[in-house]
Amino acid sequence: MNLRGVNHQLVKIKNRNLILRLIYERGSISRQEISRLIGLTPATVTNITGELLEKGFITELSNFREKSSAGRKAVPLAINPTAGYVIGVDIRPKIVRMSISDLLGRLSNIESFPYNSNRDELIETLVEKLQVLTEDRDILGIGIGVPGLVDSSSGEVKISPNLGWKNLNLSGPIEKSLRIPVTVENNVRVMALGERWFGKGKKSDNFILVYVSLGVGSGIVISGKIYKGINNSAGEIGHTVVSEDGELCNCGKKGCLETFASARAIVKNFKGTSLDEDSDIDEIKSAIEKGDKRAIEIVNRAGHYLGVGISNLVNILDPEMIILAGRVIRLGKTLLFPMRESLESRLFSTNKIRIEISELGKEIGLYGASALALEKFFYDKEEL
Repeated sequence: MNLRGVNHQLVKIKNRNLILRLIYERGSISRQEISRLIGLTPATVTNITGELLEKGFITELSNFREKSSAGRKAVPLAINPTAGYVIGVDIRPKIVRMSISDLLGRLSNIESFPYNSNRDELIETLVEKLQVLTEDRDILGIGIGVPGLVDSSSGEVKISPNLGWKNLNLSGPIEKSLRIPVTVENNVRVMALGERWFGKGKKSDNFILVYVSLGVGSGIVISGKIYKGINNSAGEIGHTVVSEDGELCNCGKKGCLETFASARAIVKNFKGTSLDEDSDIDEIKSAIEKGDKRAIEIVNRAGHYLGVGISNLVNILDPEMIILAGRVIRLGKTLLFPMRESLESRLFSTNKIRIEISELGKEIGLYGASALALEKFFYDKEEL
């Protein structure tokens, strides 16, 4: 039980965050409507929005006045997208992608570069690239998504099997060089945050993003916050056992979801070889379109077990919706129909679950990393 008291400043920060979130969700909204929806006094709303206006983070849409309940014209408030910028960094095996984002999540200056296994060289190159992006811009923060177990409070990558990293302080050297706040988090949680800010989860406080690509992972949002677990390992759906008769997983268990539904597993079952990035998934998709029975059977099976894995999440956490993302989802109805059938057959009769496909596309990691930086700036600071 948390027995710490809440001081006045923390209450103010919480109220500011609520107001900012509401303005983000609505696009534009009057002070009166904010007061009504959140339950704060008009004076409190006026004071907080006045501070945000003074800092330039929101703006008044004077050309779009709405009539208030008192009959007066109410001036809508909206986010000022150019009040500052953040940088998102998406680190994946062999490649790093980065971009600049305004406060509404509009990406620009997207670039990528390959890297080898030398992590010191990567950090050096990353700093050089980031220095160019930060020139002549008001950068509020940098968000970085990394596959693996991450301690976001320290910016340390504890272990990343896909990258071959262990106990790497990623944020420290970058912050020291650029003097800009850097936040590091697990890449799938970062993607869930991207959905929360800019995607299908924008108006939902309880959802799960399931990302099916090289591996299978999930980002869990409960009451509007990313759930990490006591050891920062929540969401490892790919290493839940869905069949004890399955193959040996690289984690040491048999029958993990990743051995059935990941891109690596699907390609191995179809071609008998290891994954060759996106081209192999596109090859399997093409085979399905040509009626290849073996390809259809393999992907149907992957969809079935994906549904088994997701049903366990839904029965335990009871989310409002599941958002699907990742290269494997491109396999379409051949994967999704058996997935939904398997999922729904395993749910409690009272559970109803929405299934959505992410619309953030291949930039989902960049949207998420940008959201990570924005959330750190707006929600974790006493003063903006």
